[in-house]
Amino acid sequence: MVSCFLRFRLFLMAFVVLLLSGDKASPGPQEVVYYLPLEYGATSVMNRGNNDAPTHAEVWNRFAFDFEIPEGTPVVASADGTVVMVKEDTKGPTGRWEDNNVVVIRHADNNVSEYAHLKQNGAVVEVNQKVMRGDLIGYSGNTGNSEGAHLHFCLRQGDYPTGESVPCKFADVEQNNGVPRKGDRVTSKNFPIRYESEYFLIKTFIRFYKLSRELGCLEASLSGWESFQKVKIDMPLTVLKDVIRERDEVVEEYKRAASEALNALKKAREEKEIETAVRLAVLGERDFSKAEEKSEFSKILGELKKEVGYKEAFSALEKELKYRSAVANAIKEETKLEEKKRKGQKVSYNSLVKEYEKALSFAPAGEISESLKKHIEELKLKK
Repeated sequence: MVSCFLRFRLFLMAFVVLLLSGDKASPGPQEVVYYLPLEYGATSVMNRGNNDAPTHAEVWNRFAFDFEIPEGTPVVASADGTVVMVKEDTKGPTGRWEDNNVVVIRHADNNVSEYAHLKQNGAVVEVNQKVMRGDLIGYSGNTGNSEGAHLHFCLRQGDYPTGESVPCKFADVEQNNGVPRKGDRVTSKNFPIRYESEYFLIKTFIRFYKLSRELGCLEASLSGWESFQKVKIDMPLTVLKDVIRERDEVVEEYKRAASEALNALKKAREEKEIETAVRLAVLGERDFSKAEEKSEFSKILGELKKEVGYKEAFSALEKELKYRSAVANAIKEETKLEEKKRKGQKVSYNSLVKEYEKALSFAPAGEISESLKKHIEELKLKK
């Protein structure tokens, strides 16, 4: 009797330990949101849609899509996942589906997405590589069972090629509840989320750089200049190449502006225009603190401080310096508000408008004042 009781207790303790120490159950399939397999901004006409004969009429492809695009068009991941198959050795059309050049990606819902007819050696990913939505995975072609350049996309249940096709709708397609039909024109909103933070860092910096320039206070935008210059994006997609080009243009513009301002300062000194020289030196040292010419601005300003008339010339800048201080604070506050808004937080521009209106009372007459008035009115219209 005692022996049986002890055995039962030992069994119960072992069972409890097993429950506590055993592997946790896997979370199971998760819902996945799919986007068009085309790079952000790209447009295509649907060559075939779901259940379109002859090639999309059977169980293996009944929910497939054919995108009419030229050979060599970038193809991107429709959702996050892991590459499970890459085939890219076929040179051209053969009439055999087994010859299709293809990339296959497994997703969190346990389905696999198939990107077929890629050009020979057109894949840029490898098996077991993790990809994120919008990542470049290859280039379209006209290979295998293909009658012309296009991209065949299909979502399959389980595995490729044995899994039957399953319904798929795209979050960036408005027609027919996300399911484009033959003849529909679609435009991708599949942004490469891997570089989302880098993209918005550049875009935000450029926006406030241009605003600071229009409001006559470049120094207000220079926080983060080093990070802005060093951003690297290696993926050759149009939207990413464009933003890097925009960044490089701003950097070159800043360099030119610094050089031109320094030349104007030197000319003012040569012509003994002390008030103009002091203004250009004081503002140049601030606005071009990130330029190679910074030390020259500082050196000349130091020399000007020893000249007769410096104090009077600096005193004449008092109102403009107050304006720059006020507008710099306002721009800094606007930057914070826009970041909160981008994250989905509710923001109010009322206090920001008051800060800009305060700066307006010190603003130099002319273009700067008019630009500031316009910006204030734009902020008042924002929700």
